[in-house]
Amino acid sequence: MKANFVKLVLAAAVAASLIAGLGGGAQAAVRAGRASQGASPPVLLSVRCIGNSFCYATGSQPGHGQLAEEWNGKAWRIIPNPKHGSLFTCGGASFCLGEAAVPPNHAQTVVWNGRTWRRFNAQPPVPGSVTCLSPKFCVGLDDINERDGEDYWTGGSSWQRMPGTSAGCGGAFCTIQNFSCSSATNCQDSGSYCGDDDCDDGIFDYTDIWNGTTWSDSTESPSPGFGGAQACAGRAFCMVFDPPDQAAITNDWSATWQGASAHLAASCRHLASCTEPALLACGSSHSCLATTSQNPGATLVWNGAKWGVSKLLLVSGHAPKLTSLSCGGPRNCMATGTYQLNPRGAVRLIVEHWNGKSWKVTPIQKP
Repeated sequence: MKANFVKLVLAAAVAASLIAGLGGGAQAAVRAGRASQGASPPVLLSVRCIGNSFCYATGSQPGHGQLAEEWNGKAWRIIPNPKHGSLFTCGGASFCLGEAAVPPNHAQTVVWNGRTWRRFNAQPPVPGSVTCLSPKFCVGLDDINERDGEDYWTGGSSWQRMPGTSAGCGGAFCTIQNFSCSSATNCQDSGSYCGDDDCDDGIFDYTDIWNGTTWSDSTESPSPGFGGAQACAGRAFCMVFDPPDQAAITNDWSATWQGASAHLAASCRHLASCTEPALLACGSSHSCLATTSQNPGATLVWNGAKWGVSKLLLVSGHAPKLTSLSCGGPRNCMATGTYQLNPRGAVRLIVEHWNGKSWKVTPIQKP
């Protein structure tokens, strides 16, 4: 009982810092989710791309629950919701996990095989916190025990504790507030713990990195010296982006950082605004995209050596208000958002696809 109470206190204490510590896309999704409460049009709040030709987007459609669609490289199609439930992650076109209601008052994890939903034999410890990177690799936060940690699934009928989980936890009542994975060899988490069993000695933050084999404490790892949005891709690559003139990259799980600001300030001068909030996504070490305002007419493009600018497609002369950005590869990035033809006009959904050279509007299937 005491452990649960302390964990609630920790969660309340870090709530504000959790939102601030999310990546640009996640922050925008949180803000958009709040803004959409009470709104009538359907909204896509988040998008995730995996590989060279697959993306999925989730949102809400008033009166019909969750809206989920998948991109197959050519077109969007609706993924039907599981019975009285919703989708929460996909690892590919024929592998999505969701939660379905099972009478009486029970929920179970179900799997989408591209055609239908079926019961998933490897039920995760805490279903809603799962992220899948492929049909054979999923990670989930396990906060049932006194000490939070991560479990993973690599096929088969059961989940296992990830080696080194909560490596940076140096005290009592360890909690993980945020975790994300860009590949099976590149995950990050952040959390807090108490300095003693009563939390009288203070609350301390920590961060961990997963390298494909084990989690390790990265709390004291070198940093580029500034904050901002962060995105990762591939085996060990991550970028930190802080416009209008700072960016840095690592190719060794944050052990060392190099400057990546070439032509950034000059590129920013081509934009109407080049300040936070920012959306950032990387498809590889030589391909990242960033937006620098909520109503951008263009995106910044990193080619592995310097920054440039690529214009978004406007709709009847109007720039979209983007809420999410994701890349599965250098030629497969997706941005979702909304636009209005006039200030009092209807809010309409828009999705644009980056093919490695330019943006193209990709009409979604109407719910």
